[in-house]
Amino acid sequence: MDEQAAVTLLQQLVQIPSVNGQEGQVAAVLAQVLQAAGIASQLVEYAPGRVNLVAEIGAIGPVLGFSGHQDVVDAGDPNDWEFSPFGGEIHAGMLYGRGAGDMKSGLAAMVMALIQLKRLNFKHRVRLLATVGEEVGTIGAAQLTAQGWADDLAALIIGEPTNGQLEYGHAGGINYHLHSRGKAAHSAHPEKGINALTKLFAFAHLEPTLFAGGPVDPDFGPLIHSITMIQGGKQINSLPETATLWGNIRTTPAFNNAMVRQRLQRAVTDLNAAGPGAVALTTEFDFDPVFSAPTGRLVTSAQQGLTTVLGHPLPLAVVLGGTDAYSFNQGKQPFETIIYGPNNFGTSHQVNEHVAVADYLSKIDEYVAIAQAFFAAGD
Repeated sequence: MDEQAAVTLLQQLVQIPSVNGQEGQVAAVLAQVLQAAGIASQLVEYAPGRVNLVAEIGAIGPVLGFSGHQDVVDAGDPNDWEFSPFGGEIHAGMLYGRGAGDMKSGLAAMVMALIQLKRLNFKHRVRLLATVGEEVGTIGAAQLTAQGWADDLAALIIGEPTNGQLEYGHAGGINYHLHSRGKAAHSAHPEKGINALTKLFAFAHLEPTLFAGGPVDPDFGPLIHSITMIQGGKQINSLPETATLWGNIRTTPAFNNAMVRQRLQRAVTDLNAAGPGAVALTTEFDFDPVFSAPTGRLVTSAQQGLTTVLGHPLPLAVVLGGTDAYSFNQGKQPFETIIYGPNNFGTSHQVNEHVAVADYLSKIDEYVAIAQAFFAAGD
């Protein structure tokens, strides 16, 4: 492995401000690097300036997917950073910049691992899926899935930061809003109107017990629900005619999305039966949990590959955050998924985001070893 080339690639990617809608430059750099290694890429445009990238090596058997996203969240005030958020500077063995951990280091490591496998004349099929818009709803992964790129996957590795853990699943998610409609009236005569906020406040009062008694998952623990926004009213001396409440739910295999939707709808039905006004439920983001058996082929072979590089297996875990695996798992056939990548997730979305260069370089060898072990387990 050319370590300097690997570090240069990561610096190039971090120096591109691919904040929620500017991923095209990242895809262009990746395509150029892969082309130089003899690997052709297919660029899949989502929108102007937003380009997914797909590349593949090998010709034998099922497909192992490597996946990472090209977008990053906003860096905030650059003056709050010790080093430039898009500088890719290295200090004391740490590479700094927005996306250094989440997750351009994981993506770059996968690109370099694919190149290394190509140089080793690896015969099995490994597909790189570099996506746009993971931070805003996995929109790039959804597009690639709709086009069939996930239909023949036998397994998928998501290169998100995992803090030295091998993660075999993550929680599902539901984003929803309740839209309440009442009747406007002067605040001096509230009896002439219907305050649209009233039913939403009733729902907020119900929320702490709304999911009480539900099943606790042995891996993920209890379901997590948060009311995150509420909006209503246009003027202080008028009853609001409309109001909206938003919430986020992290679902588990034991307390799945269908069960959650049922409870939400029952709560809305009860609210609508309790006096004037009306509430409607809408879900905008609704994905089931991603979960692979820790005794399955992918997890066990990943541990074998990691042991060859690190000298020991890693602790197993599940997480409550989400990844592009949400969308990729909507393909035509089920497949196993793990999440594994450089860096501590705790620095993601924060100022002074960074990744240890040694960790990043090690992940290249680790991804190669995982791919080798995965296919050896099926030969």
